[in-house]
Amino acid sequence: MSGDAATSPIISDFLTLASQRGIPLRLPTELLEGIRSDIGSVRFREEGDLIRYAYRVASTVGLMMCRVLGVPSVADPHAIDLGIAMQLTNIARDVREDALRDRVYLPASWIDAGSVIRATIDAQPVECKETIDSVERLLLLADTYYESADAGMRYLPRAVRPAIRAAAANYRAIGGVIRRDPERALHTRVRTTDSSKMVRSAHAIARAIADESPRSVLVAHDKRLHTALVIS
Repeated sequence: MSGDAATSPIISDFLTLASQRGIPLRLPTELLEGIRSDIGSVRFREEGDLIRYAYRVASTVGLMMCRVLGVPSVADPHAIDLGIAMQLTNIARDVREDALRDRVYLPASWIDAGSVIRATIDAQPVECKETIDSVERLLLLADTYYESADAGMRYLPRAVRPAIRAAAANYRAIGGVIRRDPERALHTRVRTTDSSKMVRSAHAIARAIADESPRSVLVAHDKRLHTALVIS
């Protein structure tokens, strides 16, 4: 069976779902563009390039999930921010792994890509410090987006809110592991423990159950977080 014949039912099913749930076709298009940009060497010049990339590969998925789950569109800015935050965490966690593939997601306006590669491969002291500082900057940026995402959790249906809160809490915790031993992140992929995941998940579920804020009350969103994005 040819590739086109094999994938056409998948495309047809997605188009049907998109029509039923009001999923803009620009979202999968942006996602594919983000995936395409990961092929081969990766370099970003500015922080805005990084944010746009995170939006494409992560926020688009979150927005499509929102449509499937019936989340009101007023929550979209916060869903975008959760995707960006989680992708920035991914980047902080995978600095070495990506550098070995000639992928440097830390913007050149923060640090030279060569310094990141030397820090992760040769462990040069100066480059290690510069890279650690840039990873901390990345985690601080992620925290800003996590905070915005957290403010929008009230819009989620109660049935899915605990799972989303737990996922966000466990992803954000990866940053804490990196902060406690930043050099480790330059030499291996850091992970959180299963026991700590269970504890955080329990706390997140309890918080989701305790949420009482009515979904009809609008949550102010900081538009500056989306300055780098052009979303039609």
